[in-house]
Amino acid sequence: YTHEWEGVWMDGEGGLLAIMENEEGAFTFTLDVVRGPTYHVGSIGGPAKWNGSTARFSTPSLDEEGETWLTFLKRGVKLEVLGENTSSFHGARAYFDGQFVRVGELTEEDRKSILSHEN
Repeated sequence: YTHEWEGVWMDGEGGLLAIMENEEGAFTFTLDVVRGPTYHVGSIGGPAKWNGSTARFSTPSLDEEGETWLTFLKRGVKLEVLGENTSSFHGARAYFDGQFVRVGELTEEDRKSILSHEN
């Protein structure tokens, strides 16, 4: 199968998404953001399941929000990220949502960084 999701993706607004496909229907990712003139930062990552052009990641929130979800929607060359209950993973003005485009292949360093998020 082809690595449709794998690679380094950017949204042009301080968001960097790295995706490594593990097997059919699954990938591991890291998503780091730096938003706005005051540099509000955020970081999240882990395993996601995909089916066709949609993928989902969920994890217990770090506070009382309930579950944190990220939904990935692949639309042609763009990858849209939608977050729900994500505030415990980023600063006040940071956010994970955005339209990302693939800007390159993963390096070995990227792979190591992504794998360190799995544990």
